[in-house]
Amino acid sequence: MANQIEIVNLALIKLGAIKITSMGDDVKEARTMSAAWGIARDSLLRTYNWRFAIARASLAALVDTPTWGYDYQYQLPADYLRLVQVNDYFVNINSPLYLGDTNELYMLESGKILTNLSAPLKVRYIRRVEDTNDFDPCFANLLATSLAAQCCNDISDSGSLKQSLMDEVKLLQRQALKANAIETASQALPDTSFITARL
Repeated sequence: MANQIEIVNLALIKLGAIKITSMGDDVKEARTMSAAWGIARDSLLRTYNWRFAIARASLAALVDTPTWGYDYQYQLPADYLRLVQVNDYFVNINSPLYLGDTNELYMLESGKILTNLSAPLKVRYIRRVEDTNDFDPCFANLLATSLAAQCCNDISDSGSLKQSLMDEVKLLQRQALKANAIETASQALPDTSFITARL
């Protein structure tokens, strides 16, 4: 699997820039890529349920309870980036869950999950993956291209190259999502608003 320098150098190749040997090199390319790396990686991880980035946790309820609205609160894991599942409920921003009362199933606030679901709270979530050896090769290529597009103005200052890189990001994203989906077992989808409106 690719290491951080290999991913960054792929981005620099796409920009027609010089390659680096270390993220600490005292050159513009290394400084620019170092500044962009963490945010680019984390924002790309948040965009989809990447198989290599999904983690499971069983959370204990915190001693302090929410002031109002919910009975329990749980601390999100330190490497948390985005929620995928809470107990048997898949998170789907496009189709809200039907509930018999006015409270939502849970609420994310200040790094905590507030809910009426009792402990232990089982969650699946997208984790911050810092070890590039864990990256899927399609994700690594997508990250390199995304980095190149984000750093294009600073390193190459070519508007046409930036547009070309953005187009490549879209293509590589479709390919990466397709490869990721092929390895996913079938899952029951949450009810859509069309179904829940009829309940």
